[in-house]
Amino acid sequence: MRRAEATLPSGEASNPECRMCIRDLPAELKATLFNLDLEGEDATVPADVLAFYAFNHGSSRALSFASGLPLAALRQAEQRSGWRPKSRALLRAVLRYRGR
Repeated sequence: MRRAEATLPSGEASNPECRMCIRDLPAELKATLFNLDLEGEDATVPADVLAFYAFNHGSSRALSFASGLPLAALRQAEQRSGWRPKSRALLRAVLRYRGR
């Protein structure tokens, strides 16, 4: 099977905008969301927003968590504006490693 014909892991094709509950995130990742208007620990955040904030403002643990988000979310995050050049380069390296 050619690489382009490989199937996506379950959930990625059907739900490109997955959301994550704030209370389930590591503290280091929560710390990167300092300027989002969130409504308590039960609020949810789109995974691409988490990736954007983690890569731009996060510690190594936040980056590690964000690197494991669904590929669809990482690709969507890459399209957001406001990236720091080195942060976007790191995201692109993760995408390349994971097989974009």
